[in-house]
Amino acid sequence: MRRRTALSSAATVAVAVLALTGCSSDGGVGNPLAPAPAKTMSVGEAETLYLDTICPPTRDYVGIIKEMLGAMFNTDYDYTALSDQAATASDSLGAAADDIRNPDEHWPPVVADDMPAVADNLEALADYAVEIGKSTSPDDLKNLPSAPPSTDSTVAADLGIEKPPEDKPFAFCEGHV
Repeated sequence: MRRRTALSSAATVAVAVLALTGCSSDGGVGNPLAPAPAKTMSVGEAETLYLDTICPPTRDYVGIIKEMLGAMFNTDYDYTALSDQAATASDSLGAAADDIRNPDEHWPPVVADDMPAVADNLEALADYAVEIGKSTSPDDLKNLPSAPPSTDSTVAADLGIEKPPEDKPFAFCEGHV
């Protein structure tokens, strides 16, 4: 009886190992436990993911730019608040860059080649936010280099995102995270 149980256990282990390595006991090939092949997202899915990814850090970034402009002309400004806000913006911009580069996301061909530049731009903005956060005086802010230019406008257009009106430049972010 023990020998039969031992053989039965060994056979069970062998079948499990074969299944995990892509073979099956019936001669078939394939690993039923392997993830399904990656699917390229539709343009509509890409638009939603893009806006859900860039809108929150964009709001944070615009917030620190507004704070920075207010601080430039206020000698009694509390730079700790600006530093904290800049750190939050930098973190959210960096996280968005990582999300854009996520290898599990397969952007549609219409924007796939542009997404690394979008992620690079988000990282450049994150670095700029860090520089803003280091400022301790209006002169520091006035001596900052120019902000990096945005590179994602073609991506937005390629995804079918309409250019917002000038009086509501972030209208496209309404309803996104």
